[in-house]
Amino acid sequence: MELVGGAGVVVVSRVILAVLLFGRKRTSRADDAGGTWLDSGEAVTIPKEIAALPWVRVLRVLGWVAAAGIAAWALWSWSPSGLNAASIAVVWAMVAVSLVVLTGWAGQISLGQFALVGVGAVIAGNLIARWDVDLFVALAAATAGGMIVAALIGGPR
Repeated sequence: MELVGGAGVVVVSRVILAVLLFGRKRTSRADDAGGTWLDSGEAVTIPKEIAALPWVRVLRVLGWVAAAGIAAWALWSWSPSGLNAASIAVVWAMVAVSLVVLTGWAGQISLGQFALVGVGAVIAGNLIARWDVDLFVALAAATAGGMIVAALIGGPR
C-alpha cells in the first residue's frame, strides 16, 4: 500500500509521535555507555611511536594530496549543476553532523538546529537577493546571525 500526499505525512507523523510518547524511557544513551558530554573533549590521537613510522607519514601526505587532487578534478570536470548538488550535499552533511552531538552524546532527539540553519538561510538569502551582497559577506553575516540566535536561545536565564 502506497501512501500519497498528505495522508502519508499524517500517518508517518502519528507513528513518530506514538514512538516518542510510548517508547522506552531512559535519560540518555550516554548513561548506558557510562560516558558524559565531558568525554567529548578527549581527542584520540595517533601514538607518537606509530606517527613516527615512515609509511604512516607517507600515507598521511598521500591522503592530503589525493583529497586535493579529487577536489581539483571535481572543480574542473563537473558541470555547474553537479557542483551545486555536491555543495548542497556538503551543507546537509554539516547539518547532519550536528545531530551526532545531540543524539549520540546527549541522547536527546531534537531538530532545533534546523531552525538555526533556517535563520542563517533567511539572512544569507535576503542579503544576496535584495541587496546584492557578496556571497562570502552574506555567509559571514548568516553565520553571525545564527550564532546570535543560538546564544539567545541557549544562554543562561
